[in-house]
Amino acid sequence: MKRSSHLPLGAAVLLGLATVVGCTYQPVMEPMPRADEPLVLPADLPVTLEVLERCTRLVDRAYGVFEWHRLYDREDTAALVEGSERIWSEDLFRSPDFPVGVRLGGGYIEARGRARLPEAFGYAAFDERHVYLVFRGSKTRGDWHENLRDTQTPFVTLNAAGNPRPVVVGDRLPRVHEGFYELHRQMRSAAAALLAETMEQRHEFFPGQGPADLIVIGHSLGAAVATLMAAERAGHREASGVQRVILVTFASPRVGDTVFAVYLDDVLGVEAVRVVNSADLVPDLPTAALQPSALYQHVGTPVLFTRQRGHVAANHAVWLYREAIQDAAERQDAVATPRGLHPTTPGP
Repeated sequence: MKRSSHLPLGAAVLLGLATVVGCTYQPVMEPMPRADEPLVLPADLPVTLEVLERCTRLVDRAYGVFEWHRLYDREDTAALVEGSERIWSEDLFRSPDFPVGVRLGGGYIEARGRARLPEAFGYAAFDERHVYLVFRGSKTRGDWHENLRDTQTPFVTLNAAGNPRPVVVGDRLPRVHEGFYELHRQMRSAAAALLAETMEQRHEFFPGQGPADLIVIGHSLGAAVATLMAAERAGHREASGVQRVILVTFASPRVGDTVFAVYLDDVLGVEAVRVVNSADLVPDLPTAALQPSALYQHVGTPVLFTRQRGHVAANHAVWLYREAIQDAAERQDAVATPRGLHPTTPGP
């Protein structure tokens, strides 16, 4: 496939992944063979393997929300009321794959794609200790258009009154990926409102519970949006009534420059966990030195593994990330439980 001269560096690799979302592009390269390596959880992370596995299930449902919205929640769909309510409450969030003990928040979060049609990009949920904001990856050509807008723009947050407020770290402005920021800009007010509504639902369902931790979750493009959303919400931590802001991403591309990484990790204190398959191409994009004036750096603590399935799409899939986490949990249980003893059987 011939690369157009106007495409940014790395665009050909991104176009290869478009087969994941049903686009007509074909893969332009296959991944280099690598030996599989197990996932090992670093010490002192803010989440356990159990929480990481739960996060993969939640982000998988974000893709389901997109499909539900496309089929049932358009104004020109006859089944708008009856069908959408049934599928939203029963089929979509009462499946065996949805985490036990997690309850759905007040609704979903929309962005407008390149065709200017609303598309469901994420949703909120809660349990006894956490509130979740969850974002899916690329599903439309409009999403891919935003993926390829990899020039950088200043990260501007909103103040308490909802007005734009530039961020300054020392004497420098954090800069982020223009396409990722555009999606974040479209969704941040709706996400703040949905978070407040979901916090109220949690207080009603779990009366007497203290402040919740906010976990912002995303896969691929959704991981980039989640990173920006975590920065936005951490700047309003007290007003939001959350105790900690934890970011959990799977297959995240680089989102911003070194100043933004310092802002998220050190200034805001976001506890970021970045799960990465080293055979996945997306976490290597955009390249660290895209242009002399556009440097990119990852945020947070990486949790690494290698699973090579012979195709860029399979190496990038949410199910493969869940599989690696589940295998790590099984190894952890095997170490904790001596051979021949049932987990509930007391030791000698």
